[in-house]
Order: sequence, then C-alpha cells, then structure tokens
Amino acid sequence: IGGIPTLKDHSFIKLYASDVPIVICTDDPGIFDQTLSDEIDFVISEFGISEQDLVKRLGNPLDYRLKK
Repeated sequence: IGGIPTLKDHSFIKLYASDVPIVICTDDPGIFDQTLSDEIDFVISEFGISEQDLVKRLGNPLDYRLKK
C-alpha cells in the first residue's frame, strides 16, 4: 500500500519482459477486497497486455506447484 510511486516503477513490467517465470497472486481478499480475477483484470488494463499474451506468458500454473 503506497510502496510503489507509479505503475511505471512496478517490477511487473521488468519481470514480464524477462524470461523469469511469473505468477499473479492476490493478498488477503478478505482484507483488501481484491480477488485473483481483479488482479488479472488490473494487469491487463493497467499494463496494456492482451489476455491472450498474458495467458501465453504465464504458461501452465501447475508447472510451479510444490511437488512431492
């Protein structure tokens, strides 16, 4: 909350442009009233990324789960 002066300063932009695997998460939705869908919609609208490009870039989330 207030940790990033502007969206231009957000680390998501650099991470999205890199080869680093990324995930989109949300903090406690009960406190912040933000769902995962809200976060994804925010990324698409505020960073100007198409839904198709975001899906392609995120890949399969099961690839990042903890495995036994």
